Amino acid sequence: MAATDSVALVKKLLSDNWSAASTDSVTPIFRGRDDREELKEVTPGKDLIRVYSGRPRTRTRLGNRYEFGRYEDSVTVDVMTSGVGGATPIAPGVHITKVLEEIERIVNLKKNNPDAYWQWMEIDQLASTEAEYAKFNRALTNVILRRWGNVP
Repeated sequence: MAATDSVALVKKLLSDNWSAASTDSVTPIFRGRDDREELKEVTPGKDLIRVYSGRPRTRTRLGNRYEFGRYEDSVTVDVMTSGVGGATPIAPGVHITKVLEEIERIVNLKKNNPDAYWQWMEIDQLASTEAEYAKFNRALTNVILRRWGNVP
């Protein structure tokens, strides 16, 4: 079985399962690292979520056979919010917290067998919302995908 692109998988899972009702009726714009979109695209009432590869894929050998092991891939989810939901101003820290909770909800929903290749998905670290850049609220979190078995 061929490995699936972990970045594309996480991006698809987030966009397909997003519930705007949980995030002040705002559906974010989902982009990959290769999408050359300017950050000015995030205007009041819109959020931007960039998904990209966090660190190199790792393989841990299990037992005496080198081809059998645990495979792990890390995907970084970069969240930038405007701090405003729809037409009603919202406290910035409250809105980004709702966005992070929605990401956590989706990851937990698809935790077991997120697709045919990967067997497990979890959040490695839930981001803090203290970092603030320019007029955006920004947070980073990591999603870990795992698989056990023979070399793909």
